[in-house]
Amino acid sequence: MRRVVGLGIVFCICVAAISFLSAAQPESVGFAISDLQLISTASRLDWTERWTAPVEGATIMAWFHEHGYPDLLTDLNGDGVIDELDTIELGDRFGKTDMQTATERGTTDALLVYGLAKYVAARYPGQFELKIYDAGFPVEFERDILIPFSPDAIPGIILTLKPEPNYAAYQSELQSGQGVIVGAEEAIDRNDYLAGRSFLFRKTQAGWYSVDLAWAQDDRWQPGIQGQILQTEAMETDALYLYYQGVWTKVECMLGLSPTIRHKPGPSGPCPQGSIGYDVSTATTPYGDVRIEECVTREGKVDTYTYTVTNISFVHNGCGLCLFGVPNSMGLLTLAQDGPASWLVNPTWPDGWQWMAPLFDCGILAGESAVFSFSVLAPTTDVAVTGYVGECAGPGLIEALGLMLETFRVQTTGPGKGDIPRPDCPDLTVTIDRSSCSCQWMGNFYQCTITVHALVRNIGAAPAGFFHVGLSTALGDADQPIPSLAAGASTSVTLTVTSTCTRGHCPCPGDLSVTADSWGQVVECDEKNNTDTGTACCK
Repeated sequence: MRRVVGLGIVFCICVAAISFLSAAQPESVGFAISDLQLISTASRLDWTERWTAPVEGATIMAWFHEHGYPDLLTDLNGDGVIDELDTIELGDRFGKTDMQTATERGTTDALLVYGLAKYVAARYPGQFELKIYDAGFPVEFERDILIPFSPDAIPGIILTLKPEPNYAAYQSELQSGQGVIVGAEEAIDRNDYLAGRSFLFRKTQAGWYSVDLAWAQDDRWQPGIQGQILQTEAMETDALYLYYQGVWTKVECMLGLSPTIRHKPGPSGPCPQGSIGYDVSTATTPYGDVRIEECVTREGKVDTYTYTVTNISFVHNGCGLCLFGVPNSMGLLTLAQDGPASWLVNPTWPDGWQWMAPLFDCGILAGESAVFSFSVLAPTTDVAVTGYVGECAGPGLIEALGLMLETFRVQTTGPGKGDIPRPDCPDLTVTIDRSSCSCQWMGNFYQCTITVHALVRNIGAAPAGFFHVGLSTALGDADQPIPSLAAGASTSVTLTVTSTCTRGHCPCPGDLSVTADSWGQVVECDEKNNTDTGTACCK
């Protein structure tokens, strides 16, 4: 069996999960979870194509096993490891017991719900809710399970009836870190089940939505037995439809398995002896301070970068930190990427490594820490980079085109290629020519604009590829992308920040700084000569 892990290369629709307030950041168009196991209805000789319910049910259990709920998948076959073989064994047990897949009738929506809910409730009583998007489900439940439907019909788990499936619910459930299963209607009282995996916010030119799902069909193009990724479209008219096996097929039901108790991330240990890199930095944001501790270890041909993010005092809207990212300045291949159990790894962000807490989670609270890591091919060099942390999302931040989060730059270190010839490298410097601040009284506050003119030079012997120039002021931050800068060349930049201040609280003088390569995207001869500082007086 071959496991599909959370690598950007396994997801062929390149989308970004988050839209940032900075105009220089990539636009948000979608979201993906790629670390779902792909098992197939061909995994066992006695299974048939009707085994999609236990296959996807076991797939969701395996995902939660790796995201903070380890008891949802155990070493069922006794071989000393927990892997896809145990997921297959769990699917077999589902299908031959509560889900009744092996019977002549097969699994109905009610039997799928019953099997999942009973299994989860026994292992994590009182910690999960199972949402059922199917208005007619209570009748099916009483018919097949022989008990009336109610929120507490199965002790230890909440059953919540929702309206008919819709695309907004699919987005919300998936992006909130839920286990999503959709039932594509094949016949009366019979569905094919698929696990939700990704979506795009925007419609295609044809007015559809691009999605992909874990599909229990055997992938005959891969060695061994493995399920597939169904890359398709969704359409919403009188109901939600998937383009499935050549026709538009109604999504007859949808399930969202949701933890009601999120398992908190924990701190890491000290950087081990023999580490090849170590860095500690503290960033101050408008909402409090954040500490980043980075450790780099090498094992054979693999370098692993581990970041412990500590929320010292960051609090905004009653929550903490829900986003962390590090730029992949060299376009390195990701071998592995990991984070806190309940957090979502976004392997599709094109510029680096990114993690986000589920929607409506309060993330890393003040005084808490969380650990993030990724592995790349060795050798790399630990160089200065600019990462970022972000606030948590609330209902008011869910926009039509995606999720809008305010982010803040944090200085840390990250990987550069280890074989770059140092004499032939770019080297960026910046000099502030002049700065000013103009304010306009708006009746009860000032609206002020800080404008900074600077000159960026590449004094190195090699060209600098795409990078950013960043402005940091007391009123806020700004970025300007620079496509490239040849060796020995220079370019003028103008950066502006507009914000409000009250009489007596406008910065005068106000410190400011301009940094070339503010996102740490260029590996330079000298990483410490990129910043110039100055002041501006806002009256």
